[in-house]
Amino acid sequence: MPVPASLLKQCAVLGRELTPGHARELGAALAAYPARAGADPVIAVVPSAHFSSIAKRLLKAWDDHPEVSGSELGPAIAAAAYAHDLARTEPEFELVMSGPASAHVHARRTDEVLLEVIGAAQKSLLLVTFSLYMYPELKQALKHAIARDVHITVLAEDPLDRDKFDQNPAMALAGLPVTRLRWPRDQRQPGMTSLHAKIAVADDHTVFLTSANLSLKAAGDNIEAGVLMRGGSWARRITDHMASLRAQGVLASA
Repeated sequence: MPVPASLLKQCAVLGRELTPGHARELGAALAAYPARAGADPVIAVVPSAHFSSIAKRLLKAWDDHPEVSGSELGPAIAAAAYAHDLARTEPEFELVMSGPASAHVHARRTDEVLLEVIGAAQKSLLLVTFSLYMYPELKQALKHAIARDVHITVLAEDPLDRDKFDQNPAMALAGLPVTRLRWPRDQRQPGMTSLHAKIAVADDHTVFLTSANLSLKAAGDNIEAGVLMRGGSWARRITDHMASLRAQGVLASA
């Protein structure tokens, strides 16, 4: 029988967290079970706490569809692990634009892609912006990410660090348990130096670089352009860069 979509989705999520080799071992072990019953020993196939945790989550999802055979489930999670490994090494690029449309550029809107990136995060989400205007769809997406135990870090321009700047990210993010960062005035070159980057990074797999601030107007109505990158090492390199700046004191907790 076909593997239900909900179980396939869980295989895709868990496959992202397994090495292809471990996923192959798990798949081979699962093949011995014609149904969910009695399959608990697969937890110990690889002597690793990380592997056991993932296998337990798979078994829990399998409990909802116990009639599915292990020989069907195993290839699904193995294929997911190989697909994610391939995506990490071979990045894909997609143009993203907002504003008036034409027949010359076929691209998705900034707001649609931003919400997709937030929705794809399973462990961590980094948002960098100049100005931050909260709007309902963005707030709802962030709430859902928090409910998934995603750790969210927001680096935004702050009135403390820029004269005549009146957009307070603390007010925009009120009620949301996120880590806020700022670029202190004393860490900048003299003059009107700006925190002008606009970046969204989901886990270690997706980066969205855009000209758009985090606001509904910028995400939908303005003429804005950006690039969505899936796979490769850029997500990890950007988050490592920001972590390094924080360790050096260039960025500070807000």
